[in-house]
Amino acid sequence: MSSPNFYLLCFTILIVLHSVFLTSTKQRLTLYPNALSWNDAKTACEQKNSALLKISSTTKQYFVEHFLQNEWITSVVGNVWTGLHEIDSLDGSKVKWTDCSDVTYYNYHSAPSPVVDGNKCFTVNPTTGQWKAERCDLKLSFICEENLGLCDFSRRYPNTGCGVTLKQTDEYSLTDCLDTCRNIPIQPGNEECWGIGHFLGYSGDDCWMFLSVDPEACAYNTFASGSIDVYIKTCFTQAINNTVIADNSTLETPYSSCLIQYTTTEGRLSSDATTQSTTPLNTESSTTPAMSTFPTTVQSRDTYATEITSMATVNGSNACSCPCSTNYSLSVEELLAQIKQELHIDKKETSAFQRTRTCADDKRPSAMMIGVGGIVFIVLEMGFFILLDIPNLIEMFCFFQRRGCGRCRKGNKKSV
Repeated sequence: MSSPNFYLLCFTILIVLHSVFLTSTKQRLTLYPNALSWNDAKTACEQKNSALLKISSTTKQYFVEHFLQNEWITSVVGNVWTGLHEIDSLDGSKVKWTDCSDVTYYNYHSAPSPVVDGNKCFTVNPTTGQWKAERCDLKLSFICEENLGLCDFSRRYPNTGCGVTLKQTDEYSLTDCLDTCRNIPIQPGNEECWGIGHFLGYSGDDCWMFLSVDPEACAYNTFASGSIDVYIKTCFTQAINNTVIADNSTLETPYSSCLIQYTTTEGRLSSDATTQSTTPLNTESSTTPAMSTFPTTVQSRDTYATEITSMATVNGSNACSCPCSTNYSLSVEELLAQIKQELHIDKKETSAFQRTRTCADDKRPSAMMIGVGGIVFIVLEMGFFILLDIPNLIEMFCFFQRRGCGRCRKGNKKSV
């Protein structure tokens, strides 16, 4: 891996870890007591440049419950819509938030089940804080969230100390102390830096960073202490909007860009029949939901007939594919045998088998060099042994030559 790519990868990982393992974004959570369906609540939030509530951490769950049971207690009746919803019409266990992100933290009343039913949009209970699936056409209050930048330390308590015992200290200026607290990741015990105490001119460490599971620990564990200023990190604020918004949607299912859509594609079943398979269809979000039904009939010429009516989704609305009527003239065994015959393939006709019987031509220079090197090695090895045997070959040649000459001389003597 090249050095620039390696550094880029490391930087990306750090950014992801920074966003996952600490609370750094400040948000305003706004309650709308006006009861709407889930789809209308989602649209109302988007028109305000915000989004339906997404609870992605124990800290946010804490503040949602705190606001519901305190500031919002007189404005809420019953459960409140969140942005969590089912995305698969064939599997009720697949859920996402309205930004299409996965669930990383959960507080279900009962976990989503693969069984498909009419409850596809999730609410939060003001008393228990648990999430529960409901019909999307129910009229309920809802919460919108809006990003406001980084968490700040707007709450300042002068001449005050914090009674939280778990802390980190260092010699920092006030600005560096606040920035360090803001960037301390969540600890193994879920403690996070929610407040700092700063003692300018102290002989020891000036910056004390208080870590706790409770975001408000420093707010109600204070004591008088001269020369110390306590700053509490603020990541969530609340508001109530009593605007009356028209309720237009009667859809019992969620409408979002995260839905897994299905369409039908025609394929061959046999030489005299065709069938259909259901495949996902990607969609994009739109401001106006629209749905259309496309009847599709798949028939054989002679013996096999079935009719399937599929509901396809247009612009991101819900979809399903279901058999409405069937008529089988073939038995199951005959149909399976027919399918097996169509799917049977002779392995000797496959390209994989044929490649085992042929040599592949390799034009790469490295392959050519390896081949030439092998030939040279073999030639040198054979030549080496031949050179070692040359003296023996010469001696053997001379021996047979002397032996032949001796016989010639003996024959000449006899003839004389």
